[in-house]
Amino acid sequence: MKLENKQVQFVSSFMSAGFQAGVPRFFGKEKSVHLRETAFVIEGQALKVGFPIVDMFVKSALSDTTSLTIPYQRMRSARLISWPFFRLLFLIMLLLLPIIIVCLNIMIPFNAESGEMLTLIYILAIGIAIISLYCVIRIRPRYVIVFLDKAHVRRQFELRIKNKALSKQFDVEISRYIQEAKGFAQASLPATSPA
Repeated sequence: MKLENKQVQFVSSFMSAGFQAGVPRFFGKEKSVHLRETAFVIEGQALKVGFPIVDMFVKSALSDTTSLTIPYQRMRSARLISWPFFRLLFLIMLLLLPIIIVCLNIMIPFNAESGEMLTLIYILAIGIAIISLYCVIRIRPRYVIVFLDKAHVRRQFELRIKNKALSKQFDVEISRYIQEAKGFAQASLPATSPA
């Protein structure tokens, strides 16, 4: 199975700003994901050096075309995380905020003392709205692939598949490959006889 650049999007984890040690930061339109029989392969442009402000302007100068190959034996899990409760919670907060502000304007008569309180409420409401909007945009269904790198350090890579049918097919195939790799690893272990 091969996913091209229009079918897949590489995402950083929700709380990180895109900086994950040991995992290349892939970006751009020239990317693909391959599910091969022996390994999961990611190809694309990756930042070699990360400067948080500078790389927004000159990503292509700081990047190189590379690939990340993860054998299924080193993969610990590949699961779809959707967070429907949190998305719904932040969406409700975002939609109810204007209604709450209008009700407060109607209920509290305007005078010098209430003006300061309403200003603080508006500032708080704008902050909540920005955080809620950020969370609604960032919290999308994504696959979290947890694996061990060559030094056997736990790493994770996240991607979003844009098509639901491809997402289901990806889920079935990667689960099958991981289970086959685990079965092969257990079958290749030497049998121990009781002493």
